[in-house]
Amino acid sequence: MPNRLMAWNELSNVGNPTRSHQLNDLIKYVKKKEARKMGAAPKARRSITSTEYRAVIKILKSSDDGDIIKKHGIPALMNFQFHMISRIDDTTQAFFENLLVHDNFDFLLKVRLNWSKNVHEERDAPFQAVIPAMDQLYCTHLSLALWLEIFMAQVPTAGLTPYIFGFTDNITIPDGGEKAKDQVQTIFSSEIFNRQEFVDTGPLGSHSVRKFASSHVCKCG
Repeated sequence: MPNRLMAWNELSNVGNPTRSHQLNDLIKYVKKKEARKMGAAPKARRSITSTEYRAVIKILKSSDDGDIIKKHGIPALMNFQFHMISRIDDTTQAFFENLLVHDNFDFLLKVRLNWSKNVHEERDAPFQAVIPAMDQLYCTHLSLALWLEIFMAQVPTAGLTPYIFGFTDNITIPDGGEKAKDQVQTIFSSEIFNRQEFVDTGPLGSHSVRKFASSHVCKCG
């Protein structure tokens, strides 16, 4: 947008319209109505609980339709997303080249997520340690190892894709990751989160895992 740093001039109608007094007054009015519960019903997805997280992992792992993405890929993605406290976009855009053995501890992995919305230059995405867990339903090491072994053995494009979670045949950047995200969200909405045990307590979505990870870390101090 040209002149986006310029205030809106009401006489000549030039500048940034998002900085106009009328628009700012309207936003304040809407926020006040929302605070008084007079607005539209919220569309935000709530955080998944620990019990629900474990239930989702078990449902996916028990699937017997031959879909390795559902049985092994998405559980690994959920563990990875929880461990990294990342959005679904960051997770499906994770590259093989950024998953390495830790420099100082050979029993750990390290990874970097350079697609995070807060990453504007390379130094904003440092490598982070990936630590195994005592609980198999949460262990990123176990789920990643299982997924990658099956993925490499059964998917013809596994050696070509740059993505850890190469859930589609598209190996281009960023389309491959975006289509993988769409596939995950479709499975969540059509096969998992539409079940009665999840619907009764409020809407869930792919972002619910990140909210759960964030709130879990806050509780741990």
